[in-house]
Order: sequence, then structure tokens, then C-alpha cells
Amino acid sequence: MKNEVNVCLPSRSAGRRVIIGALCFMAALSAFAGQGRPNIVLINADDMGVGDVSGLNPEGKIPTPHIDSMIDNGLALLNGHSSSGVCTPSRYSLLTGRYSCRASISGQVAKGNSPARVEEGRTTLASLLKKSGYRTAMIGKWHLGLDWKPLPNAKQSKKGVIALKDIDYSKPFGGGPVDRGFDSFFGIAASLDIPPYVWLIDNRVSEVPTETQPAVKGKQAPGGYMREGPKAASFEMVDALPRMGDEAVDLIKACAPEAKAGTPFFLYLALNSPHTPIVPSAEWEGKSAIGTKYADFAMQTDGVVGQVLNALREAGLEENTIVIFTADNGCAPHADYTVHLEKGHNPSYIYRGQKGDLYEGGNRVPFVIQWPAGAPKGRRSDQLISHVDFLATFAELTGQKLADNEGEDSISFLPLLKGVSDTSPRKSAIYNTISSKLAITDGDWKLIVGEGSGGWTRPGERYMKTAFGAVKDENPLPMGLFNLKDDVGEYKNLLLEYPEVKQRVFEKLKHDLERGRSTPGKPQASNINRLDYLDREKGKGKKSKAK
Repeated sequence: MKNEVNVCLPSRSAGRRVIIGALCFMAALSAFAGQGRPNIVLINADDMGVGDVSGLNPEGKIPTPHIDSMIDNGLALLNGHSSSGVCTPSRYSLLTGRYSCRASISGQVAKGNSPARVEEGRTTLASLLKKSGYRTAMIGKWHLGLDWKPLPNAKQSKKGVIALKDIDYSKPFGGGPVDRGFDSFFGIAASLDIPPYVWLIDNRVSEVPTETQPAVKGKQAPGGYMREGPKAASFEMVDALPRMGDEAVDLIKACAPEAKAGTPFFLYLALNSPHTPIVPSAEWEGKSAIGTKYADFAMQTDGVVGQVLNALREAGLEENTIVIFTADNGCAPHADYTVHLEKGHNPSYIYRGQKGDLYEGGNRVPFVIQWPAGAPKGRRSDQLISHVDFLATFAELTGQKLADNEGEDSISFLPLLKGVSDTSPRKSAIYNTISSKLAITDGDWKLIVGEGSGGWTRPGERYMKTAFGAVKDENPLPMGLFNLKDDVGEYKNLLLEYPEVKQRVFEKLKHDLERGRSTPGKPQASNINRLDYLDREKGKGKKSKAK
């Protein structure tokens, strides 16, 4: 039975007591108490480039000592990827083990009033672990849509969208974390610059929004951007990240007794930072040597990681807890990208592109895991790993076998994590982005099915030249073919030089989409629109060759 929460909570401590009370109650009821199973904490930063972690970027100017300590004490996956260059599709794949291009959302970014994006009944990391007796909790940014209830006589679109002003915030919403496998949820509906601006507890708002946040853009905005929409009177953007860190610490403390007794927990901590609005708290503002708010906010993000690691240590849970740090996609152009390049800091490190792109800078993300009791420390691996692989990895960890309609694209990397193997069985991965264009990595080769980046970086985008020299595509080709082994920066498009490679990799992509899965098993339903798109792009390629 789900915990019922009053719409109006008078204070932060009251909200926390509700969550902790539900936590202890559910944990006490757990019938499955196998000894030795590790706790799992999955921290997902928002718009943090791989170059923003000092332990992954020798030339980086943003110190991240806590994430760096995880690298020293665990495994850094240097070829780790999200499945998309933008928020919603990336988060869908992380939780479901399925490429978002197979779902109706494709590359779409959800709004605060978008309907639920994770299909009802679909297995998620939370529901999988819950079957194995884990206590499951989420704190932070959901951004996968919610099924809000409308006010009387309010209009609703054919796609189920209710205008923000027509939502009945006094009623529970559906399709959120507690309907997709989590025992409890404390967080926000979408990004911190997307309304409604209000804390959510389980399946309700913590208080009914009574104010309107005005739209703020450009230099007037705190950190770059804010959308207009409903706001709760007590909700302040600058408090969001510290609150998420505090809630995570309290949850770990609450879980500790049951975890030690044999009931492990899974915490999905989806931070709002360093995404816009870039609002470091007072104690962090001005801390960075390069003097940007983004750098301060990234440092504060690392500080929250430190809070979590310290809480685990103090609770006596550090040894047998898997802690994962990653990000949903690369750094956003809104984060004063050019300013950082001028100061010698490249958020994308040596990779081309940024958030929204199919270039590596859009989806090659920080991917660090520590597990003192189960994984050797101080390792770095260049094996290909994707966010979609969490589901199969956790299934193997807990002795579960995935059904044909679960985690269709997920491959376990548990042997690599444990150090019993130096290789990953994953040889290929599919990516999409804001434009819903697709790319595939297959061995050393990467094919972008579309012109340029497929995202926000136009061919020859000028802000990239400081980092890469003159990376200009004066005559952009209809697709991009790159050999990542020789050219990880994606400088040279080899499309015309290796037509047979392009055809082989293209057919691999089409085959995996047609089957509705990229792993062995029974074929599953696929998004037919993606196949239509591939045929159109293939036709463009033929026309270009004929010229």
C-alpha cells in the first residue's frame, strides 16, 4: 500500500519524516532478506560533460575530488555512454534498458505537464530490484512525464496533455516513480527550469502552487534560463541541489539498520545540476578558480557526491554498496561554453560536440563505479558500455533472468565490474538526440545517419574551433562515418572513402531497429517511424553520391 501524503506539508522536516516513515515501514515488511547483496546508489548528474570531472580530464579546471576518489577506488569507464544527447530519452533508456528510439518519445524532451513516458508494466531498474527484495527510492529529477489530473471542465489534448493552469494540483498524479517500481519519491517533475516549480512527494505535490514564475532569459536569468509557470510559494531554485543531497543522506541513514540486517536498498539520485538554472548556493558561489557559476555548480555537484559517500561511510555501508556516478548527456551550450574554452577548460574534453549532439561530446559521459567489497579499485577501461546496460547488470547481480520484453538492448557488464574480465560483450550501441536522428557505434566505426551533428552543433559551429582548430564542414555530407580508434575527435568524415563500411554499419542499425531489440531473443515491437527515417536518409546518401 502506497504512503498517502498531505498536499500541504508545513516544513521540510515534515516531508522528510513522511518519506523516512514509509521507508522504514516498507523495509520492515520485506520478506526477502538475502545476506550479502550490495546496496546500490546510482547518481545521475544533469548536463555534466565528461571533461567536467577532473579525474577524467588532465587539462580540466574544475576540481571534483569526491568523484575522483571514486575513480581511485573503483572503475572508470572511459567509453561509457548515455543513449541520447538530451534528458528525457536518456533517462528512459537508463531506467528501462531499452533504446528510447523504440518508444513513442524518440528524441523528445518532456515538459512538466507531459504525460507519462515510461509505459505502464515496463520493467525498470526499480521494479527489477524490488522483485529481489530491495527497498527502492528515488530522489531528484524525474523528467519522464506524469499523468496529472485536470480541473473540472479543463481541456485535454489528444496526446493527454493538460495545460499547466488546468492541472488539479490537489489530486495525486499517475505514471511517476511510485508507479514504475519505486517505493518512495522526493523530487521535481522535470528540469529545474521547467514548471511546475514544486516539490513532489510520492504521487502528490508537497504544496499547491499559488505563484507564477515569470519567464527569464539571457543575462537576466539566474544561470541562463527559466520558463514561465506555476510555482509553490516555498520553492526556491537555489535550494534544490542542497535539499536533494540532504534527503539522500537521511534516506541512507534510515536504510542502514535494515541494510545491515539483509534488506538492501536502491537509491536513484537524479541531481538537477549543473543544468540551468545555474544556481550554486552561497557557500559554493565563487569557489572555482576559473570564476564561472557553472564551475561553482559543478563543484557543488561533486560536493553532493561527497555527502553521499560520507553518509555511507558513517553508516558502515561503504564496503558493500555499489555507487555509480554518471550524467544524462554532455554539457549544454547554455553553460557559457565559449567562456570555459577561452579559460582552457573543455567540458567535452577531447570530444567534438555537446548536449543535443550525436557527436561523442553529446553522449560520452562520466561513468564511474566503486564497490569496495566486490570490484578491484584503481581501474580504467576503454570498453564500450551504455546506460541501457544497467538493467541486465543488476539482473545478473541479483540472479534474475530478463524476459524477452525486458531490457531489449541491455547487456550485463558485471564480469567487467568485478574484475573477472577485461572486456565487455557490448560491441555496438545506438544513440539518438534532440532531432530524433540516430547514430550507431559498431566496433571502431561510428555512423551518424544525418547531416552534421544531428543536434545543436551545426557543421562548422564556431565555438568548437578553440578546442579543435578549424573543424569546419564546408560541404557537409548527408551522413557522417568516423573511425573512432584513429579519430576519436570525429575530425574526418570517411563516408565517401569507405562506402562498404557505411553500408554494413547502416544495415546493422536497421536490423537492430527492425527486430525491436539489439540482444538475442524474440523480436519485439519497434517504432516504425524510425525505419521510415532511415530509408529517407539512405536515399539522400544515394543522391549525394550520384552528384
